[in-house]
Amino acid sequence: MSTLSVVTLEEQGENVAYTHKTAEGVAEMISVLRVDRERRYFIFAASCTLPGTPWDHVRRRQVGDHSERILLDVPQPLVVETYYQYCTQIEHHNRCRQEDLRREHELKVHPI
Repeated sequence: MSTLSVVTLEEQGENVAYTHKTAEGVAEMISVLRVDRERRYFIFAASCTLPGTPWDHVRRRQVGDHSERILLDVPQPLVVETYYQYCTQIEHHNRCRQEDLRREHELKVHPI
């Protein structure tokens, strides 16, 4: 993260990637820095940094005395698209495991 934290990225959707390769030249791990509203760091061992589907969302922007809605089309790498596609399912699973199934709560046992 220290190497990526000094990289200058200014516009929303910009990204930079670093690849760690083995002695044979095989990509072992890839880290990506992406700018959305703030800097986001991704580390992965599978996937790629090819362009993914752009992220479309509506924002309000102040124009003179009034605000208007504008559609932003923010580019994102395939790895980021995949992460956001599945991260909500992972978070749902974690909440279910912790709260609904109570799998991470301790059982207090008193010796007889």
